[in-house]
Amino acid sequence: MNRIKKATNIIISAIMVFSFATSPVAVCAETTPPTPKNLKLTSCTESSVTVAWDAVDNWNIYQVICSDKKLSSPDFGYEWNNYNDPKNMKETFNGLKLGKTYYVYLRAAHVNEDTIYEDGHPTTIFTITGSKVLSIKVTPRKKNPLAIKGKTANVKYSETRNKSVSLAVSKAMKISKAKGSLTYKKKSGNKNITINKKTGKITVKKGIKRSFYTVTAAVKAAGNKTHSAVTKSVTFYVNVN
Repeated sequence: MNRIKKATNIIISAIMVFSFATSPVAVCAETTPPTPKNLKLTSCTESSVTVAWDAVDNWNIYQVICSDKKLSSPDFGYEWNNYNDPKNMKETFNGLKLGKTYYVYLRAAHVNEDTIYEDGHPTTIFTITGSKVLSIKVTPRKKNPLAIKGKTANVKYSETRNKSVSLAVSKAMKISKAKGSLTYKKKSGNKNITINKKTGKITVKKGIKRSFYTVTAAVKAAGNKTHSAVTKSVTFYVNVN
């Protein structure tokens, strides 16, 4: 009986030793996030630029800075803008000066759980990637060459007796050379004639009287990266006969 008990203890001990020997060992390694891609200029004014970039999978902290000097790697400066919103991969820098070249630096960062202390203050430890650099020269935008001229649009009175009549903007005005999207706003004229703000479509409402109408509108060309915005007034005519 003692022999059986002793043998059993030996087997149990062997199993325990084997279990400890084959237990998984944790291996911890710090992963460096990949360098962000597609850093690009999306819009600009004469005093600001907006840049955007693609999100990096599984990493949602980004650091971006704009400087008028070329900065050395890996520490480009302390005034980084940190982002942790994967749906907002863009930044606007204001207060820029015409004629200067600016450098936008972007990198992704991984925040370690541990901190170190410098002069008694906690400092976050970052693991950072290589950076992307975008060179941007701020130059004055050109004058928008928008050209516009009013025309006379003819509408049959018989059609307006029972329904409203719509006219394409090209029936009432000739627009050319515009840089940027166009918007429209009626400034004066008969209340039964309206203008669509986005399309410029003109509506002559049902029941309008037979007459020759004068309408004044403001047309705005929004401009783009190279041309400034401009608004011009135009007078056109609607002849209901």
